[in-house]
This record gives sequence, C-alpha cells and structure tokens, in this order.
Amino acid sequence: MIEKFNFYDLYAYFSPGVVLLTLIVGPFALAVPFSLSVQSGVIALVISYVFGHIVQNIARVLFPSKFRKGSKNRLPSQILLDKDDKSLSHELKVLLTKLIKKEFGLTVIAAEGEDNTNRDEIRDDAFRLCRTYLLQESKKSYAEQLQGMYALFRGISTACLLGIPFYVFVAVGVALTSRIWLIPVSACIWLFLSIGIQWWFRSVEGASTNGFWKRTWKRFREQWYFWFLAAVILVLGSFFDVRALECSHHVPGSAMMFGTIAMVLILVSTALVFATSSGSMMWQFAMTVYREYAALKQKV
Repeated sequence: MIEKFNFYDLYAYFSPGVVLLTLIVGPFALAVPFSLSVQSGVIALVISYVFGHIVQNIARVLFPSKFRKGSKNRLPSQILLDKDDKSLSHELKVLLTKLIKKEFGLTVIAAEGEDNTNRDEIRDDAFRLCRTYLLQESKKSYAEQLQGMYALFRGISTACLLGIPFYVFVAVGVALTSRIWLIPVSACIWLFLSIGIQWWFRSVEGASTNGFWKRTWKRFREQWYFWFLAAVILVLGSFFDVRALECSHHVPGSAMMFGTIAMVLILVSTALVFATSSGSMMWQFAMTVYREYAALKQKV
C-alpha cells in the first residue's frame, strides 16, 4: 500500500535490520578490529534486509494492529467510526459516511434500527478503498509517511527486545566459564520482556487484556519459524561475541560488564519509547487517511 516501495523498504526492513545487526556485531567489533570494504558493506546490507523481515514478522506478534474493544479485536480504522469514539468529530464522520457511500456504495455507519452485522468488514473495505484512492490521486501523502514511521518504530522496538537477552548472554558469558544454562535463561528474559512490554503497550492504548495469552500464543504459533531463526541468530552471535571478548586483551573485564549492563538498560528504555510511538503512529495513520480522503474529495 506504499506508493514508493523503496521508502517503505528502507523504513520497515533495512533500518530495523541494521539496528539488530549492529547490536549483534557490536561486541565483536570492539574486541576484534577489522576494516570495512565494499564487499562487506554489500553483505551487511543483504543481511540487514533479511534480519529486517525476521524483525517485522516478530513485531506483528508483539505489536498487532488490532485492539480489543468489547468482545472483538478491531482495527483503529474501524474503531474511529464508532459513535462513542471522540478521535474524529461527529461532523467529519457524517461527511465520511456520505462521501464513502457516494463513491463506493458502502455504508460505514449504520442508521438507527439498521442491521449492524459485518459493519467492521465494511469499514475495513472502505478504509482500504480510501487509501487506494489517495495513492492514485495524490502524489504526496502524509499518511504514507505515518505508515512508514509506524513500521519503523515497531521494528526498532522489536530489534531492541531481541538485543536484550543477547547482551545478557554476553555479559554473563564473559563473567562465567560454564554457560550451559545461559541459553534458557536468556530465552526466559526475552519472553518475559516481550510479553511485559506488549502488555504495557496494549494497556496504554486502552485495550482489554481478556484473552491476552490465547491471542499471543496463537500469533506465536503462526510465525514460530521467525522466532526460531531469531533465536539461532542470537545464540550464534552471542557465542562468537563471547569468544572474541575473551580473547581480547585491550578491553578490560570490568568495562565489558559495565558496557553490557548499560546496554541492556538502554535497550529496555528504547523499546518502551518506540513501542509507545508505534501505537500512536498507527492511530494517527488511520485518522490521517480519513481526513486526507475527505479533504481531497471536497476539492473535486
């Protein structure tokens, strides 16, 4: 749905992938100095793009686009047109109802006593048609930027979450000689932080926690292979980083421990900030599509 593919490609995949790759390569680069080349740069870009896809698929589990309202999981574009939602003015909702009915033949707000069955499906179709209309008629769209920023913030937040257990693994791995138990501990920390931040993110947006565990487990099962790939990448990266730090003589052990602990705290705070921003961007994106569509149709 993005007019400029490269724009979304950069924001949604390359940028989060670069963040994750930098987090993994960082300790190794500090311990083992190496020179960059064109070939290594190209390889890094390819790896970043692959990492970006893994990050975004995990992000869809951690930060889904639907919110709980009543007994259903609903999209912001559907909730915004509810009579009890105050994000958009009543006058704008009335205008949107008339414009969408005239242009697409869809009734997004049911009249008094009218059948309200499948209203969310109709609103979803109407929103997608409004978005398509904007892409066809307008060369530049603020909504397009918001969609890209939403994907960027969600991806960076997830990349930071992936990096937290990784740096815990590195910190403890440097301090101890026996590391058999580090993998399950790292995985538990990752799971706890991921679920905790997701729960916090959802509660900030006013979503109900009913069925939270069931929905999270369902999404996890649907994309388990991306979680598996991420776990393999983190474990292998941690192993090489720990070995590199152990063989390094110019990096003091106290500096390693302080640096990794500080990095964990930075990643936790960064993940929280970007998770909150991604939720705000998602709602702003939906509202902007409706507003830009109404404004563009008024000019016609």
